[in-house]
Amino acid sequence: MTPEASVQFLYQTQSISLGPLKNKTWQSFTQVDGISGAQLSYGGYSIEALIQLARSQWNFRGKAIRFTARDGYVVNYSLDDLLKARAFLALEVAGTSTKGIYNPELKTHFDWRPGYLVFRDSKMSAGKSSPYQIISLELLDQTPTQEFLAKVPDHLKNGAKVYLKTCNKCHSYQGLGGSKAPPINFMTIKRKNNSDLKRFLRAPQDVAKRRFEMSPFTGSDQDLDKLLKFLRSLEPKPANP
Repeated sequence: MTPEASVQFLYQTQSISLGPLKNKTWQSFTQVDGISGAQLSYGGYSIEALIQLARSQWNFRGKAIRFTARDGYVVNYSLDDLLKARAFLALEVAGTSTKGIYNPELKTHFDWRPGYLVFRDSKMSAGKSSPYQIISLELLDQTPTQEFLAKVPDHLKNGAKVYLKTCNKCHSYQGLGGSKAPPINFMTIKRKNNSDLKRFLRAPQDVAKRRFEMSPFTGSDQDLDKLLKFLRSLEPKPANP
């Protein structure tokens, strides 16, 4: 099976394989990879072309796309962000080894097949990341933030809004958020005492006694209480004995 044939394009109850589209919307271009610095030649589909197809075939007027990788990793992107960054689903990559794309910072290869996102506008792509081995693109009628908040219980919504405003840029949860820091639901379990956790959030480097990239929480005490209540609700629950 070819890479493009193994990727599913989904909307509500409808789905198609990208394989039959190759003769109609397939594109190619060459660009320097922002991580490895290698000159790579890409073949695949621009997100703009796929959205145009969805609008004509399914009357899609939605707000976002969910990308799912073979290992189950999920990333949600707003459609506006993807279009501004000129996102491209790369399904063929020339100029790299059979091991995949080398990340010199992590000192490992990533197998991109059957696909990963390339952001062609470097100004708009800052802070954006892509899962490797994307197997599906699911069109969403809501933005990732709207979909996220819709699932949060009412008594936790205010805390969720604080999280989206202050933590979401670097920390992720259920496919929403940045990749510069660990998933947020695994962060608070290290500090069981709320007072200790508040001190850490207010002055993370001072409490940890080491330098790392994390901005201190500068909101009100009321907002911090709301945030803690929400974050505690996300912590992994212990397995039943």
